[in-house]
Parts: sequence; structure tokens; C-alpha cells
Amino acid sequence: MKTVCIDSRMISAPGIGTYLKNTLKRLDNKTIDIILIVSEKDLQKHTFLHNFKTIICNEKIYSIKEQLMLPRIIPKCDLFWSPHFNVPILPIKAKKRLVTIHDVFHLAFFSNFSIFEKIYAKIVYKAACLLSQTIITDSNFSKQEIIKYLKVKNEKIKVIHLGVDKELFTKETSKTIQHNLPNEYFLFVGSSKAHKNLENLLKAFKDFNHPTIKLVIVGKFDGFINKYNIKETVAEDTFYKNSVILLEDISDQDLSFVYQNALSFVFPSFYEGFGFPLIEAMSSKCPVIASTKASIPEVCEDNVLYINPHDIQDISNALKRISTDKLLREDLIKKGYERSQVFCWDKTVKKHIQVIKTLID
Repeated sequence: MKTVCIDSRMISAPGIGTYLKNTLKRLDNKTIDIILIVSEKDLQKHTFLHNFKTIICNEKIYSIKEQLMLPRIIPKCDLFWSPHFNVPILPIKAKKRLVTIHDVFHLAFFSNFSIFEKIYAKIVYKAACLLSQTIITDSNFSKQEIIKYLKVKNEKIKVIHLGVDKELFTKETSKTIQHNLPNEYFLFVGSSKAHKNLENLLKAFKDFNHPTIKLVIVGKFDGFINKYNIKETVAEDTFYKNSVILLEDISDQDLSFVYQNALSFVFPSFYEGFGFPLIEAMSSKCPVIASTKASIPEVCEDNVLYINPHDIQDISNALKRISTDKLLREDLIKKGYERSQVFCWDKTVKKHIQVIKTLID
């Protein structure tokens, strides 16, 4: 039986964690011997990981220590798969390597990072491409970015669109969450990383200035190097303090409820390799206002209301349109839901398995 070792240490991270959880749950470890590298904390948190053989690694992501530790603990195997660009750059005991590069944000926004971060990104991105036999990425946009910044041959990159948990986000829920949600609200889901463009969203929401409609922001707001300080901004402004609600660490079931009851989901990001919240919102029958940048038009096509993320007035006008035009909302709900049905985790994982089997056979 062929052996595949997978670095699963980011299973609790936003975005990549969703990717890992949904992929691993659908991998068949009866025909392939699968070994996961995980942290002790994640092994306790995600019980399904006990279905696999595991190797513990508690070293910090993006650290020198992980680079020293991984070559020591990665076992002899037919394939080592890194689901993120932070690959081990030293020799390992794997016959072949596979890497998923979701985007090249660190290179596209190179000037935003420190000298150390720039050096690390350049070295590790290049190593990921050079050392891996195949690169998986989430969108055609990201494929072109990888080719542009890393000079990788077209045929080495496989584009596989990601999926949405239809059982979770399509199923209507009457769950009352333990948060004080307003009757009407716009919704943002994501991190406070600067490229998510929360700064312009807040400015546009202040310009919109509706007496009863609030803005709910769900996500992770701390632990990022290049971030917009959303907590401080809201705390120091009277308007935001009264009109903006910040929610952290809510369950997937609660998140589904928040999507389903929002007036609209707003996603003004400057850069995305894919954008999970877009298809989660559409699957939840929540109309979407979205940026015209990066992979977003590829994912959404003509099923959302587009805005220029650099134009605060344009974002504000979109909020006004959605809040007053019921027919527009109904049209976006219908079209968005139909678009979301294209994205299926079973189909996504089947394509991953095809890539893996091609490499190990």
C-alpha cells in the first residue's frame, strides 16, 4: 500500500483549516496509508483525526524550528503533501512532493512586509515550487499569479476549485445563537488582515449611516502581522461603537444562522485566492456585495452586486441599493444560490485524489 504523509498543522486556521477539514474527512485511508502531522492541541480538538495515523509536531508555523523539525519527523513515504506554501526546504524521506498554494499574497503585496518576512516568503515560495512535482491551486487567478511571480510552467499547476458544506450552509436553521444580533444587518466574514479592506468597509458604512441597520463583522481579529486594528477603530469611534458588532470564535452552526439572517454579505477584499465566505453566503441564500478584484469574479461570475473596493462611495451606494431594492435582493439570492451549487467538496476531493494517485502510481 502506498503511503501519503500530510502536514495538517493548520487545521484550525481560518481558510486553510476549512480546506483541510473538508478534504481529510473525505480521504479514504483504506486504499492509501495516510499519516497526518498534527499538533497535540488539534488532535484533541478534532476527534476525526484519530481515524488516521498521526505524528505530533507542536512547532510554530512559519518558524525556523518547524524547518528543522519537519525533516526529522516526516516518515519514509511515497508522497508528502503540504496544504500551504510553508514546505520543508531541507531534504525529506518522501519520494515525491505535492503542495497547495492558495495564493501568492506575500509576493503580490511584497512592500507590506518586513525584511525577514520578505526573505522567508521568497525562499519558501520558491522552494515549494521547485521541490514539488505538482502544485494545486484554488483558482485560475491564483494559477496566473504563481506563473507571474514564481515563473512556474503552466502544466505543473492544477486548478481545483474549492467546495462549500451544503449540509451546513444550505439547511435553514432556527438556532438562536448566544449573541445579540440586530434585526437588520450587513455582514462581513473574514480576518482583519489589511487586504480584506475592513477600513474602507467601515468608512462606507458610516457614509451609509442608516438609523437601524447595523454592521456585523465575524472573524479572527488578532494574531496577524499585517492587520487593520478593527477593535481599536470601533472602540474609539462613537458611531462604530453603536453600529458595529464584532463576533469572534463562533461555531459553524452559528455562522450559518448569521449568514441566513443578514440583509447582505459584503466582501470588499483587494486580494483572494478563492474566498470561502462568498460561496458560504450564496449557499445560505444571502445576497452578496463583492469586490471586482482577484479571483472574486471567477468564483461569483455575474451573481453578485460588484463594487470597486477602492471607492468608498461606490461601496456605500451598494449598501443603499441592497437595503432599499427588494427585487434586487431576491434576484441576487436566487442567482447566488444557483451558483453556489457548482462548488462541491466531494467533487473537489475527488480531483485531489486523482492528483495524488497520478503522483504515487
